[in-house]
Amino acid sequence: MLERDARESDANDNVLSGLKTKNNAFVIPLSALSDNKWLESRFISMINKLVIDVHMPGGAFIQRSAFGLEATS
Repeated sequence: MLERDARESDANDNVLSGLKTKNNAFVIPLSALSDNKWLESRFISMINKLVIDVHMPGGAFIQRSAFGLEATS
């Protein structure tokens, strides 16, 4: 999943090679990646998406005040 995400976000070759797996284990330890900030931001983004974001049906509902927007005669 991380390797696919890295490819879609045009991560550099060092990150792509560091995310390769073999037998469900990373070939290179994640602590050896040259760009740990990218990895940390992706983990935080994934966790926030599943834990913090509110998943509700429908779109945004924007309220507006009618005061000052409607003409009075």
